[in-house]
Amino acid sequence: MIRKLRRQFITITMLALLAVLVLIIGIAAVMNYRALVAEAEETIDMLSSSYRGDSGSPADGADASSASPGSGWRENNEGPGGFGRIGGRISEELPYRSRYFTVTLDREMQVRSIDLEHIVSVTEAEASEMALSVMQDSRDAGFSDAYRYRVFALAPSGYRVLFLDRSPELSTFARDLLTSILVALAGLLAVFLLVFLISGRVVQPLAESYEKQKMFITNAGHELKTPLAIINADADVLEMGLDGENEFLQDIRKQTGRMAALTDELVTLARMDEQKEEKPGTEQVDLSSLLSEAAESYRGIAASKGIHWSEDVAENVEVRGDGKTLARLCGILLDNAFKYTGEGGRIGLALAKSGRQAVLTVTNTCAEPVSREACAHLFERFYRTETSRGSGKSGFGLGLAIAEAIVRAHRGRISAVPEENGQALRMTVQLPLT
Repeated sequence: MIRKLRRQFITITMLALLAVLVLIIGIAAVMNYRALVAEAEETIDMLSSSYRGDSGSPADGADASSASPGSGWRENNEGPGGFGRIGGRISEELPYRSRYFTVTLDREMQVRSIDLEHIVSVTEAEASEMALSVMQDSRDAGFSDAYRYRVFALAPSGYRVLFLDRSPELSTFARDLLTSILVALAGLLAVFLLVFLISGRVVQPLAESYEKQKMFITNAGHELKTPLAIINADADVLEMGLDGENEFLQDIRKQTGRMAALTDELVTLARMDEQKEEKPGTEQVDLSSLLSEAAESYRGIAASKGIHWSEDVAENVEVRGDGKTLARLCGILLDNAFKYTGEGGRIGLALAKSGRQAVLTVTNTCAEPVSREACAHLFERFYRTETSRGSGKSGFGLGLAIAEAIVRAHRGRISAVPEENGQALRMTVQLPLT
């Protein structure tokens, strides 16, 4: 239990830190990418200004088929109000520092001209192919590989596509993102080591309290056995001096027997808790034989109560573990089924292989309806439904808790599910096959 709690503490801590790091890196990446796109768009605005006036058509006096970005830049954009400075952030040198090219097309998507004056890494064939691909996408702006492009409509007819090389900026963005991820992973590893080291101290008080609780239960169980045995012996001696049976002595025997049974079950649970962290027995157990032997003593009880009994036990279903505790598991499940099945009810027992699991199922009808909420608490210690508490049935609510401890010790799973609108209960145990 303590190891499981420690693992959960480490897992929750690391998942919370991972979520925070992913959120921070994701927000930073989105903001950087948007800034990169905004800067590219601003640059394209400036580069395209030499082609058009306020109307979006080519600048006055410029030939739409031959003009190139940068030509007439100083003539069209000088002065404090020109495009050479926007808010004082971009200088007039921008056209000469940027790597870009343009492709002009007519309405029939035929390439009319290509300007590669400001770039050397692109051929005319590549530029033409990129432009035609962009026009097929029917988008006015976007990315084509490492190039940010925008489509401009020209008067009287045609289009011009401007491609701006953003490979340095994209490489920087990718490098910064990779660096952030690597730093985050290194930090995550460092925090994991730190949390792993301090988690022992965090759960130590709980571990000590848990160990003291188990020690108390074990010691109290052993200490109670002696006085209970003496009380029983004294009751026998007193009865020998009386004529006939005495109802008070019988009540003493009944209550001491009940107390002894409770003590045995508490000690069993304490021992199961101590062994839970260890590996179960390594002997090969024929679960089919165990289940058949356990069921044999219940067939007569079923017949006497008018209970419909059914079995479907596959042969040679073998698991690895401790035969005695697995036999007790079968007995607990069958005893629980008979305890809550009324006369004329049904009890079904099944064992089969499913993949790499042995699946044991015990199904019984219920004298009183059982809810899904109650099923969620059936394996808790001392839990009993309200109907079972008021029915006078014997038990302490520890049987299914012991069954769960046995299943967990064998690295299996146990569950309880209501069926037939709560009129039946199905217990399912899954154990790994050998």
